Amino acid sequence: RHSRKMLALAAIYGVMNVLSYVAIRRVDAAVFTVCAQLKILTTAAFSVALLRRRLSATKWRALVQLVLGCVLVTVPQMRHTASRHADAPSLDVSPVQFALGVLAVVVEVSLSGFASIYFEKVVKAADEQLTVWDRNFQLALHSIFLYMTYDVAQDLTMWNRPRAPLHDFSFVAWTLAFLSAAGGL
Repeated sequence: RHSRKMLALAAIYGVMNVLSYVAIRRVDAAVFTVCAQLKILTTAAFSVALLRRRLSATKWRALVQLVLGCVLVTVPQMRHTASRHADAPSLDVSPVQFALGVLAVVVEVSLSGFASIYFEKVVKAADEQLTVWDRNFQLALHSIFLYMTYDVAQDLTMWNRPRAPLHDFSFVAWTLAFLSAAGGL
C-alpha cells in the first residue's frame, strides 16, 4: 500500500523515456542539450509550488536567463530548419516536426522537475518511515513491471505474434542494462 506513490513515479519516468526518443528524432543534440537545461527551472518551480520553498530574486533572475538562453539557441535553429526544409524537403525535419521535438523536450524536463520534487516530498513525508533505499527498491520493482508490460504490448501490437521479452538484446545491451541497474543501487 505504501508503494503506490512509486508506481506513479515509475510511470512518469517511462513517459519521460518515450519523450526523449520523440525529441531526439526531431531536434539535434545541441538543441536537446540546451533545452534539457530547463530541468533546473522546472525543478525550482515545482520546489516552490510543492515544497513551499522560497527563492531569492537573484535565483529567479538566473532562471530567467536560463530560459532566455534556451530560446536564443532554439529559435535560430528553428528558422534554419525551416529554410532548409523549404529548399529541400527531404533534408532533416519540417518546422512542425522540429517544434514537436522541442515540445517533447519541454514536457520531458517538466516531468523531470516534477518527479524529482515529488520523490523528495515522498521520502521526507513524516507519516511513513521508509528510507530512500526502500523507495528506490519500490521504484525499481514498479519500473520493471511497467517496462515489461510495455515491451510485451509493443511486441503484440507491432508484429501480431508474441515474442520473448528482450529478444533483441545483444551482449552490449545486457551489459549496459546491468551497469545502469547496478549504478542505481
